[in-house]
Amino acid sequence: MNSNNFISNFTHGTCRSFIEFQVIAKRYGIYFEKINNEIVVCYDGEGDPKVQALEFYKVFYPETDLTVDSFDLISNIQQFHFRFLKEKINEISQKYSLPPIYNQSMSLKDNGLSLLNALKLRNIILKEDMDIIKYILNL
Repeated sequence: MNSNNFISNFTHGTCRSFIEFQVIAKRYGIYFEKINNEIVVCYDGEGDPKVQALEFYKVFYPETDLTVDSFDLISNIQQFHFRFLKEKINEISQKYSLPPIYNQSMSLKDNGLSLLNALKLRNIILKEDMDIIKYILNL
């Protein structure tokens, strides 16, 4: 699944970019941190984080019949976020005529740094791609 498919599938076309996805998450107090090479879904808001997570999910799937007790956004979002960034690294790499660069044995940050190093030697990097790389490096 490429990043556009991630956004389209997870948000039913509500978002056009991952940045927009994160802006919506932030409205519900949800944000992402990278700790010990793992993406952690965090909460910095008012109220019950489980309720806010479900409300965030309902932005994209208002017809859901899931309840707070039957809903596990944290594990789903963490997996979506990691998969999205992994695929974004490969997508950016291929955009610049490089082979897929993501290496499973390295951390996400190390993969982002590897991509940056490969690109900076022989390419002018588009702002949208640089924003994703900086985001990955700052996790």
